[in-house]
Amino acid sequence: MLRGPRTVHRGPVTTDSLLAQHLPELYRRALDAADDLARHGQRAEAARLRHAAGRAYSRAWDESCRRTLEDVIRRAGAASAVRDGTVDGVAAATTR
Repeated sequence: MLRGPRTVHRGPVTTDSLLAQHLPELYRRALDAADDLARHGQRAEAARLRHAAGRAYSRAWDESCRRTLEDVIRRAGAASAVRDGTVDGVAAATTR
């Protein structure tokens, strides 16, 4: 008797398990964003962001962790924009 391919049941796929697959990449992006700030002289802000990212990542890998890591990336981007004189990647208008 020929049988089809076996299906291996690996348990339920949950939102948390899918989320946990993406958190290492998100954490790396958060650290890279903080490092970029440090390279450009914003060491104090970079240290605060690295601390927030590390604290979130060392706790439960859940939605709260994801939100914190995304917030770190957003805050680093905002600090970079202020440093560069841009808003959302567009040069800020100068008035004279």
